[in-house]
Amino acid sequence: MKAQDGLEFIRDRITELRLLRGLSEYELSYGIERSKGFIQGITSGRRAPSVEALLEIIDYLGVEPEEFFRKREKEDRALEEMRAEALLMSDGDREIVLHLMKEMNGKAKK
Repeated sequence: MKAQDGLEFIRDRITELRLLRGLSEYELSYGIERSKGFIQGITSGRRAPSVEALLEIIDYLGVEPEEFFRKREKEDRALEEMRAEALLMSDGDREIVLHLMKEMNGKAKK
């Protein structure tokens, strides 16, 4: 993998995870206590994040570094999106969805 390919992967992955969590570039920048356009500079390719900044971003996005760098399969993306949506739900709604999933898989307790 060339350095440019690696930077493109990082930019795309930050954008993917940011969108899954419903964050704007500004909100992510603010969340890691950086300047307003910090994330936009990275995702537009105008700047590359330092290792420290990248680890802060990864932590704020709620993933482990190994998960961030793992190439995602389509199924993994769907699971990640389901997780992100579930985090936005109330506890009660998550319990309902979990019960429905178990019912669909034939594992629900009656």
